[in-house]
Amino acid sequence: MAPEIQPPSHHFSPEQRALLYEDALYTVLHRLGQPEPNHVTEASELLRYLQEAFHVEPKEHQQTLQRVRELEKPIFCLKATVKQAKGILGKDVSGFSDPYCLLGIEQGVGVPGGSPGSRQRQKAVVRHTIPEEETHRTQVITQTLNPVWDETFILEFEDITNASFHLDMWDLDTVESVRQKLGELTDLHGLRRIFKEARKDKGQDDFLGNVVLRLQDLRCREDQWYPLEPRTETYPDRGQCHLQFQLIHKRRATSASRSQPSYTVHLHLLQQLVSHEVTQHEAGSTSWDGSLSPQAATVLFLHATQKDLSDFHQSMAQWLAYSRLYQSLEFPSSCLLHPITSIEYQWIQGRLKAEQPGCSLFSGSWYRCAR
Repeated sequence: MAPEIQPPSHHFSPEQRALLYEDALYTVLHRLGQPEPNHVTEASELLRYLQEAFHVEPKEHQQTLQRVRELEKPIFCLKATVKQAKGILGKDVSGFSDPYCLLGIEQGVGVPGGSPGSRQRQKAVVRHTIPEEETHRTQVITQTLNPVWDETFILEFEDITNASFHLDMWDLDTVESVRQKLGELTDLHGLRRIFKEARKDKGQDDFLGNVVLRLQDLRCREDQWYPLEPRTETYPDRGQCHLQFQLIHKRRATSASRSQPSYTVHLHLLQQLVSHEVTQHEAGSTSWDGSLSPQAATVLFLHATQKDLSDFHQSMAQWLAYSRLYQSLEFPSSCLLHPITSIEYQWIQGRLKAEQPGCSLFSGSWYRCAR
């Protein structure tokens, strides 16, 4: 009979392990968004995996799970980045527009059906349905059909099942004299625009299109181009808008989240789960090749996303965790190559941004949380 393989110590005290376990359970219980391909869908399967990975007895697991269920829910947020748009309508005499976006979340009225078609056919969705204090606005990009914003907004919501994201794009209408407009005239289309503008109120912005999405249809992370609606016979193509979304927790009720930097908690969770993955392979007389099980990959992805950890800090945590475990566990040194390559790539590409104020690479605080 093969001897039982004991999990290696990572210098976590029983209290630290309990807090880490609580935070991992909280992550699964307050999951947001549609599952990623190849990720585990069922919460029960993830909870069983965590119980095994932390070596928790059934009775203790049920007690901890009940305690975590009774904790206050996190503040749910949609982190929305308006990247850019292309091929939008030209509403000015010059043939260009001065676009800006209004965006927000409508809570309490779900978009009916599998697609938000009926809502998209409305103009000025944001102005008509979302309170002004909950409406966000991008900068105005002047004289373009392909604006670039790259602006990020944090939008709170209460219930993902009946919340929808709304974005309206507008052309800023500046009051100009007829003489100025005639000076910009380039073709007959421009002349028609002058007559059209003369019939509307001064300072009335032109509607360029909108994007309406149900939050429950989004995955934890999205990065897509969305067509501007409504597409009609008059405007069959209004252009596209590039949006990035991330479903995050603004505040978590666990002791670990309240007392430790997000990076530190994620690093410790990585160590615990990777150690479990390695020992599971050793128990089966096979060597670990660096691939995480779907359960481990799902939990770590959810944890990093909910805590809004940048890709750089996730790669750094992975490299540090693997480096430490490499000293006591047997697995190929090539497992260290991927995270360090990812760190190098992001560094060269200039992707290191101050997204995690408590974990700046060149500050003592980062060094302390990485230790």
